Amino acid sequence: MKKIKYFLLAINLLSLDVVLGACAGMYFFSDLLDVKSPFLTYVLLGLAVWGIYTFDHLLDAKFTGRTAISKRHRFHQQYFKSIIIIWLLLILFGVCLLMFFPQIQFIVLPGSVLALMMIFWMGLIRWIGERASWLKEISTAVFYVAGIVLVPVLLAPKEYLNHFFYLFFGAYSVLACINLLILSFLDREGDRIDGYGSVLVIISKRQLSNLVWILGIFLSGFLIILLFWIPSFYKIHCSLLLIMVLFHLLQFSSSHQNNKDVIRQKLEASFILPLILLFF
Repeated sequence: MKKIKYFLLAINLLSLDVVLGACAGMYFFSDLLDVKSPFLTYVLLGLAVWGIYTFDHLLDAKFTGRTAISKRHRFHQQYFKSIIIIWLLLILFGVCLLMFFPQIQFIVLPGSVLALMMIFWMGLIRWIGERASWLKEISTAVFYVAGIVLVPVLLAPKEYLNHFFYLFFGAYSVLACINLLILSFLDREGDRIDGYGSVLVIISKRQLSNLVWILGIFLSGFLIILLFWIPSFYKIHCSLLLIMVLFHLLQFSSSHQNNKDVIRQKLEASFILPLILLFF
């Protein structure tokens, strides 16, 4: 049992559950837009998500200036050199995939534009410092969803990019934002001690809790209404999103009494749920 717990913790510390969740999200939108995204695009997405998240954790771990409070950053401090080497090798592997597989080269230009926009914006937030750190959660949510929809959008016929797609894009973005806000709430003490900025720079703990509940209840109500209005093809997608939102609220409601690391693992794992679509 201890080995299983350690294994699951290692997956979470290395953000591998985030990678699986991102790939599941891309499949969600591929299914929504009725397109078949090439397998290698999932590999590239996984490499990109892991590379971005890991680079961010490595930066935080490097510039903390002391032993970090959070397990995630302490893990990246402890294995800093090994993770850097793996990071460089996987980035090189991703470049090789793009060079030698022409069938996925269609994402080079739009992917590069999205990456440059993200690097510029996140760099600007870091440069401004604590005053702009509250934007990190919102920005990460938007770029996360933009990344997982990129390939499906590029492959989808224009008529499939209708108002239903934009409704789901918006709902998924709000869900991603709720996820990040909850994680900020869970990590509030460690972030404060280690000097990492978050939305708690501008609002209190109680206000953050209220914001999570407001967004969660609003999104749940929106998805319930949407469930009765949309064509039957989209109902399973709407139901999956609703389950994920309600699961987030359920975990958040128990955050004061349960292990925060376990809650984090459960929340990240919930984004893998769209893989259920493989069986329909």
